[in-house]
This record gives sequence, structure tokens and C-alpha cells, in this order.
Amino acid sequence: MGRRAIRRLFDYWEELRAGRPAPTRSEIDPAAFEDVLEHAFLLEAAAPGNIRFRLAGLGLCTLMGMEVRGMTPLSLFTLEARPRVAALMNRVFGAEAFVDLEMVAREEGKPRLEAQMILLPVQSDTGVFDRALGCLVTQGEIGASPRRFSLEKGRATRIIACHPPAPPRWRSAPIAGFAAPPAPGFDIGDGAVPGRTSLVGADPVAERLRRARLRAEALALTRRHAAERRADWGRAGGAPAPRLRLVVDNGKRG
Repeated sequence: MGRRAIRRLFDYWEELRAGRPAPTRSEIDPAAFEDVLEHAFLLEAAAPGNIRFRLAGLGLCTLMGMEVRGMTPLSLFTLEARPRVAALMNRVFGAEAFVDLEMVAREEGKPRLEAQMILLPVQSDTGVFDRALGCLVTQGEIGASPRRFSLEKGRATRIIACHPPAPPRWRSAPIAGFAAPPAPGFDIGDGAVPGRTSLVGADPVAERLRRARLRAEALALTRRHAAERRADWGRAGGAPAPRLRLVVDNGKRG
């Protein structure tokens, strides 16, 4: 998928922000980029300089050989590369720029692995730039995980905002019958899309990403089981024998 996945996510972000410095987190719909969700991730700045993975696709977890939620994204990089990467990330969370990174892993005993990453700022509904939408793709054999990358190139592109901002083009008016008020115990809440309900206090973007990830994991598990069954049939010399059905004749005739 390579650069196509990065371009796909950037085009979605660029259209969604519609002339603003960044889109809001409530506008991000993982279903809109489900084809590259495996490579996508969401960063969160819990405090200045404290940036963590909030959500990550299966590709990133495979690369690190573990669940990366709660980890710092600097763990992907060598010690020498981390200060420069941290400086570039700070520009993303300051809504000054979006960032492109080109990386290479050259660890002893492991195959050379090239990677590209993009980081795109996201703002809360109150205007705080505390999220970043990202995409990481690799080229080559991953080998034994985890992998650590050196930074070959890092580019920060200044974001130009229009005034006044244009409305996002992807959002349409609510369809009659689908914008009913929430049921008791539910609330639209901070960050939810009007017309959709979410649990009180839940992060709707995180919930959508979680559900999309569960669907991807279920699909991968189904395909793996199907492959294992085909392999078992091959070792047995073909498909399993058909089952016999026992029919009891009580002697009665019509």
C-alpha cells in the first residue's frame, strides 16, 4: 500500500479541515478511511511534551510486537533520532504544520526496513490541539520485532488556514428519522456527531476506531481459521468425508 495509504489519509484530513487549521476529533469517522485503518493511529497529548498512542492499527502493533496504546511514539525511534522527532511533533500539536518522516531501521541481525510516517493535527471541539492523526507504512521485511528507526528526513509543512473557514464537505444534513433525540441514559456529549448517540463520557472517535479494529481482527481470525482448515484437508488427502444421516423407519406407511 505504501505511500498510497499516506496520501489517502492526508486527502481525507485536508478535505475534512475545510480551510481550518485542523478538523475536530468529532468529525473524524474511521469508516471513511477503513481501507487504510491498519496503518493509521491516533496520538494524544496528555500534557505538554507527554504524547502517547491513544489508538493504533494492527500494522503498528505488529511492527512493535505488542499493544502500543499508552506508549510514547518516540519508542519507534533510536535514541539519536528522538530529539529531532520530538521537535517536529511539537509543531504538529501547536497546529503550525503537518509532518512527513522518512525512516530506516538498520538493526544488527534484522533486515533493513524503510518506513514513512505522516502526522496531522486534530483539535478538540473547544479548539485545543491535543490530538494528531497519523499513518505509518513500511517497505521490506519486518523481521523480529520490535523495530527501531533512525530519521532520514523530516519535513514540516506549514498549515495555511482560510478565514472564514469553509464548512466540511463530507457532512450532510441529518436524514429524517435518524436524528431522533437520545434515549434515557444516553447523551450526544462532547465530541459526538449530532444524530448519533454515545455513552455519557465516552470518546466517540475512540469508540468508532475500537469497533473498526475489532471488525478487522475478527476478519483476520476468520481468514486464518479458513486457511488452517484448508491445510488440514490437504494433509488428509482432500476434503473431509461427508457425514452420514441416520434415518429411522418406524414401519408406518402412508
